[in-house]
Amino acid sequence: MVAEGDILLPPDGDREWLLGALAELVRACGPAPLLVAPLIAGDARFFPDPWAGGKASVRRLLRRLLGYAGIDADTVEVEVYGADDERARVGRPSGNLAGVSDLWLVEARGATLRFAVEGTLLADPEAVVAAAARAVADAFRSLRSLRVRDATEEQRRIDVTAVYLGFGRLTVDAAHRYASGRPRPSRQGLLSPKAVAFLLGAVIVARELDARALKAIASGLQANQRAFVRRSVELLQEERPPIAERLGLPPRDAWPEA
Repeated sequence: MVAEGDILLPPDGDREWLLGALAELVRACGPAPLLVAPLIAGDARFFPDPWAGGKASVRRLLRRLLGYAGIDADTVEVEVYGADDERARVGRPSGNLAGVSDLWLVEARGATLRFAVEGTLLADPEAVVAAAARAVADAFRSLRSLRVRDATEEQRRIDVTAVYLGFGRLTVDAAHRYASGRPRPSRQGLLSPKAVAFLLGAVIVARELDARALKAIASGLQANQRAFVRRSVELLQEERPPIAERLGLPPRDAWPEA
């Protein structure tokens, strides 16, 4: 049951849009990423490379994320820009979307991918990982010809795609994150923390993960995001028709191999 104005969930209309956007990705690209891709966490299990805070570290990070997303790239180029550098405008969301991400895709052309990052972000490795995950989701959408014309809509769908690819544990915290030494929270992405948590909850329920797995995922999140994910899972477990049917997923015995 959903109490009117449940503060731990996105609004009902948003929930419908989120599930619809996730279902569109399943139809367009298949169920494998949503069902069997690793749910990436920002730790040494998934990112064993040492972080030196420069261009080479960002490139290694991007290559790992591209591999997790199933993207083969012969060349990955990275440029680091100052906050006031005019060149940082190329490919970066601007206007009402300024600040959506401090690490972004500049161009995806065949097997060559070009990314850029604002230098100030490099002091916060956790934020870099989440921003890089969004940029890789953007590359996935570009390479699969999934992009839509409306820039705001596209940024929302990048957030959905990041969760579809298995990056939800990274991006749910980054949607509103307090970092040590910063008086104000930082943000990567356009969707609210509740919306990203709802998407992650949908993945958890679709995968039929048990309480132990949910606890392991939730324990690595900030307190608010942890509550959002748990409430979303509670709601979606009661969903009728079931979430697998809503998303167009196959029965468990027909799931793709990991």
